[in-house]
Amino acid sequence: AADAVSGGVPLVTLPGRGAHARVAASLLLSRDNGGGGLSVGVSRGEDDYVRLATALLALGRQREVLRGVLREETRKASVYDQAGWATVFEALVFMASDLGLGGKPGRHVVCAGRLGGSE
Repeated sequence: AADAVSGGVPLVTLPGRGAHARVAASLLLSRDNGGGGLSVGVSRGEDDYVRLATALLALGRQREVLRGVLREETRKASVYDQAGWATVFEALVFMASDLGLGGKPGRHVVCAGRLGGSE
C-alpha cells in the first residue's frame, strides 16, 4: 500500500481489525491534510468499498489529477521526511542512553515532538 500511494496510484481500502489491515487507510488519511480528499478512498463497509471502487474507475482521465495529488501529498508527508525522522530517532537514542547510565531498570522513552519543526 505504501508503494502504491507514494507512487501516486489511487486506491480504495476496506480497513480490517488487525493493524496490517488498516495500513492503507492510515496512509490515505495521513495525506488528507486539511480535507484534501484522499480519505474518500477509505471505505466503511463492503458495499461502500464496491461503490468507491466503481466511482474511481468511472473517473477515467481525471484519475491522473488524483495521481498528482497523491504524489504531492506524499512528497509533503512527514512520514517520508528521512532527515526529520533521523533527528528524532537520534534524540530518542541519546535519551535512552542517558536513562540507562543511571543503573536504573529499562524505561519507556516517548518522543512527543512532531516532525516539520512544530514541537
